[in-house]
Amino acid sequence: MDEQIRKWLILFIAIVLTGCGRKSSVIVMLPAGSGDFGQELAAAIAGCAPGACVIDAREVTGPQSSAQSIIISRSSTTVEVGFSELTFAVGANLQITGSHIAFEGPPTATPTIRCGNAVACVYIGSVSPAYAVILANLRIGPSSGTSPTAGIEMRNARGPGSFLRNLVVSGFTSPGAAALRILESSWTWTIADSQFANSFHGIELLGDQDNAIVFQRNLITSNLNEGVWIALCNHPTTDAGCATGGITFSDGNHFENNGGPGIRLVSGSIYNLDVRDSYAELLKSGTGYFLAQNDGTVNQQLRVVGMLIDGGGGYVNGGMALNIVDATKGYGYGDAPVFIANVNCSGGACTVTTKAPHGFNCSLIDNYSLCPFVHVKSGKGVYDMDARITAIVDDTHFKFALNGTSKDNGGTVVYAADAINGIVTNQKWRSSWTAPEIVSVAGTGASVTAANNSVVDGKGFLVTDASTKRRR
Repeated sequence: MDEQIRKWLILFIAIVLTGCGRKSSVIVMLPAGSGDFGQELAAAIAGCAPGACVIDAREVTGPQSSAQSIIISRSSTTVEVGFSELTFAVGANLQITGSHIAFEGPPTATPTIRCGNAVACVYIGSVSPAYAVILANLRIGPSSGTSPTAGIEMRNARGPGSFLRNLVVSGFTSPGAAALRILESSWTWTIADSQFANSFHGIELLGDQDNAIVFQRNLITSNLNEGVWIALCNHPTTDAGCATGGITFSDGNHFENNGGPGIRLVSGSIYNLDVRDSYAELLKSGTGYFLAQNDGTVNQQLRVVGMLIDGGGGYVNGGMALNIVDATKGYGYGDAPVFIANVNCSGGACTVTTKAPHGFNCSLIDNYSLCPFVHVKSGKGVYDMDARITAIVDDTHFKFALNGTSKDNGGTVVYAADAINGIVTNQKWRSSWTAPEIVSVAGTGASVTAANNSVVDGKGFLVTDASTKRRR
């Protein structure tokens, strides 16, 4: 059937069903009505029959506007758009809060979404988990003269079946803004073939349980600061764990001309981080490819286990080491140990009694309590471990969690140092004038294997790093 005939047939059926007071599973929006795209889309969604529904809004072309936020909470809804630009009123945005929702432009064009101050232009998630959301084939940017907080923000948004693809998210330059911000309990996402650019940060991962997220073939360029900023303790949840696992950058992500490293780890417990086969053009002096370094914020420690920086490379304009692992910049490290009177554990909870005020505290971030890791070493060696404080009882008592029942007297407790271990291997770089250091490691808590890396400098000399272990 001819495509145009098929389209008008669908439109005719939709009009007939609407005129008869019946709902349809396919609704075609026409360029008419109120002139407010948000109102028209809400009316179309209200006309959906039970079950899966497709809103075909590709006939609504040209510039559109919405005075209120567009909230898509009806699950199993696909919205296909064809506008050239959708501009939200200040404070309004697109919110996808239901499950199995797709909001997509045509693959041959990129409709633009614009928003104003104090919001993310697109928000994905809700109090209840939002599963299997797809956002594709769109441009997202701020309205002229405004300062949104992010292009896309996700919270409690989960897969499988969740995708961001073929997006251009750019222009979020106000302090603390990001093109893409991923907050707590967002997992099993594929973020591919997109551009996150010209923003304060290109991508931010903040909060607890940002798990199983794969970044593929994205362009992360020309951001004012780091391309990717992973500071999980900046936004902890009720678990107060600020932990993540299974974050992967693979298949040719491209980092270029950012004002800081391509990827920086700042705080949190990070398990199984893989950065593979990226390409980078490090054009600004003083910027590297990868940096793991705490910024010293109270109680925001950095603990990295299972880190692999494998393959990739590109062009370097000099200025600093390409890969830096620094475990010396944390909060409170080096303070004198506090002597322990006794430790008693029962029912999974341990109480530590110190001989003098311990000085530990739990930070309150976004109304969530974040407590530090401490190193407890008891007198007889029953306890010699790092543990996160679960509660401050008073100035000489605190608690941590540990299965079992036991007790011991004596010993010491001190802030736990950052702990970063991983592998940097198979990187190949080309330098503009002299070969930079490939891997720099500092701090007793950093353990990094560096091998099979090389740089060709501006004079044509090949510099290799064949060491099997680097630790200082």
